[in-house]
Amino acid sequence: MAYTDDSVKAKLSALNDTQEGIVSVAQWIMFHRRHADRTAQLWQQRLKDSNASKRLNLVYLANEVVQQSKARQKKEFVMAFSNIIADATAAAYRGAPNDIQQKLRRVIEVWRARQIFDPAIQDAIERNVDGEFHLAPLAITRTSNCADAGPNQASPQNRDRPHPFQQEIRPRRWLTLR
Repeated sequence: MAYTDDSVKAKLSALNDTQEGIVSVAQWIMFHRRHADRTAQLWQQRLKDSNASKRLNLVYLANEVVQQSKARQKKEFVMAFSNIIADATAAAYRGAPNDIQQKLRRVIEVWRARQIFDPAIQDAIERNVDGEFHLAPLAITRTSNCADAGPNQASPQNRDRPHPFQQEIRPRRWLTLR
C-alpha cells in the first residue's frame, strides 16, 4: 500500500489490541520513515479522536515505532514523536480508567529506563501526565523486555540489585547472517 494520508488513517483506524497487529502497523509505518513527521501528526490527530482503549493501543504503537527506530539507529521517528509525545500521552492518560492509566505509566517507565527520549522530553511527558507522577524503580533482568519489566518490589530477590537507572540497559542484539 502506498503512503498517503488516507492509508495512514486506515492503518491507525484498523489497529487492534494484539501484539501482531501493533507490530504489523509499526513495520509499515517504519518502512515509510521519510514521512515520519506527517505520520506523527496523523497519529496525534487519531489519538485525540479516540476512546481510552484505542488511545492505549495508539501509545503502544508509538512505543513500538520509537523503540524499534532507536534500536535500528533510525532517529526520524524518535525526533518526530519527541515534538508531540508529552501532550499525546497526557491526552491518553487524563480521563482514562485506572487500569489504562497504569498501563500508560508502565510504557512511560520503560521509556525512561531505556532512555528512548531526551531527558527534557521524558521529564515533560511525566510532568504532563501527572504533576505527582513519580516513577517506581524497575526490576530489570537480563531477559527482560518492555513487556515484562515490572515495578521493583522489596522482595528478597530485588533487595541486592542495583537501582535500574544505575545499570546500563543494552538494546537487543539481532542475529545477522553473513
